[in-house]
Amino acid sequence: MTKKMKATAKKGKMKINSKVNIAAVIAIAAALILLFAGTCFATEAKPRLVAHGGGFIEGYMTTNSVEAVMESIAEGYKLIELDIDFSSDGKLIMIHDWDRTARTYFGVTFKKKLRQSEFEKILIDGKFHTLTFDKLTTILDGASDVRIVTDVKSDNIGALTEIAEKYPGYVDRIIPQIYSYDQYDTVKNLGYRDIILTLYAMPTVDYDELMGFIRSHELYAVTVGDTHEYQIPDLKAKLASDGVTVYYHPVNDFETAMRAMDKGVYGVYANELIPSDFEEPARSYYLLDGQAKLCDLTLEEKSIRALKDIKIKNGAGMDREYLIDGEPVTDELVTQLSEGEHDLKLTLSLDGGAVAELDYLLWSGASDMRVLDKRYEYRIKEVKEPPDMYDALQSSGSVSAETIDMLLGSLVVKAGEHYGYCDGKPLVFLVGDEYLYTQKYTNGAVISPLADCIKAVGADSVRMDGGRYVYVYYDGARTMMQADTSYISRGIMDSNALDTPLTIYRDKVMASGEIYKAITGRDYIDNQEIMILLPEGVKAIDVDAGAIFNAAGLLFD
Repeated sequence: MTKKMKATAKKGKMKINSKVNIAAVIAIAAALILLFAGTCFATEAKPRLVAHGGGFIEGYMTTNSVEAVMESIAEGYKLIELDIDFSSDGKLIMIHDWDRTARTYFGVTFKKKLRQSEFEKILIDGKFHTLTFDKLTTILDGASDVRIVTDVKSDNIGALTEIAEKYPGYVDRIIPQIYSYDQYDTVKNLGYRDIILTLYAMPTVDYDELMGFIRSHELYAVTVGDTHEYQIPDLKAKLASDGVTVYYHPVNDFETAMRAMDKGVYGVYANELIPSDFEEPARSYYLLDGQAKLCDLTLEEKSIRALKDIKIKNGAGMDREYLIDGEPVTDELVTQLSEGEHDLKLTLSLDGGAVAELDYLLWSGASDMRVLDKRYEYRIKEVKEPPDMYDALQSSGSVSAETIDMLLGSLVVKAGEHYGYCDGKPLVFLVGDEYLYTQKYTNGAVISPLADCIKAVGADSVRMDGGRYVYVYYDGARTMMQADTSYISRGIMDSNALDTPLTIYRDKVMASGEIYKAITGRDYIDNQEIMILLPEGVKAIDVDAGAIFNAAGLLFD
């Protein structure tokens, strides 16, 4: 997000008009008193939100990336949690683990730890930069009011000792998490002023023992997840009622955070939330998508009625005024609205006085509209309609009719793009509401979403079981593979090993051209940027690969 976009977003923060109704102010104040009563056992105010795993960046969570940390700081976070481990050469780097979640971050698991220099060369999710402790100190130098909450899955004492000895000037900027009672004294003696006791790694929790430890030790907070719910139902609320500063970990949505805070929880480790969510009037007034705080809602009808039908939290009985790009909304304005991005402002008024101004983004399509929270502006920036394949190729004047026919019968995908083509028709790849981008495996092979692509090619079904075995039924035959291995079997006797294994990326199964060939029998070409599964019966050795790749590139410019 550019500085200009950031400035626009900051200016667009929701604010209370000075003429706000007195009754509304009293109601809000009373609610805040109830919300925050009895939850904090420290004298100084603490941030309510901790950015989980570095924070949220362009649809990606817990990346521990440079970009995520910078985005969290720009959004107003003062506490940022980071997953920390040692590289193979003993340097502190930010990574959750080297196998299970590495698959999500990097599209591959690592058989052994990388050296720091190797770690710095790879990209997270194909687009974000890895973070080392050396890079982190530079970031902290430019953000004097930001502190880091550590999460070290292995050798917590070793990592905290390394920080204390090699980065003594940053010890006060660090809030260590400890995972057992016996780590407290060691960490305190290293010079750390504030310590969080986090419970998720404890096999069991005895409540009396826990409270005894809390009362006899100076703690910044206690972090609680749902790990021990079977032992002590609603442990977080029970601790909060006994005067403990409790953070709930982790939380994805505003409603879950508010339910926890209503029970006395002080704050949350947040994924998609930002601090301004909990400032007035954003905390009390917002557009709704069903029962949830609106983040991205598609309106099937391009009309003023569709806008006015969006429900508003606490908006009952209030007057509403909608503005698009500063102009009062009318039927004519909405129906004739140009396609693209617009500003949407809603002013709520009571007894003639403005109570709140809510700022959103509006995307105008040909016949529909999207209303988005401003933090999701990146989704609008990413909107890129795939061009018509035939028109794009034919209008260039440089592509032969033979090559056009070839591509119109092929599967075409490109690394770094969220769309591709099959038999001339566009395919758009998504994970939930976010775009999913075709990737490159570590050997350079292009890997794309298997289910989307193989179904478009003609597969009857694709499924994955709990053992991460993937079954594809195509043309009466079953192909079986196992994710993160080179194993593939088609039929009973036909088993072999893959050069590029089936991969799980952002919870989606990703496959190379080699796998599509094994399933369909069709040949493919791959120049490590574009993969093309050729039409049935066409052999790779018989085509002009250079001309085909050059033509396919026109589809993604």
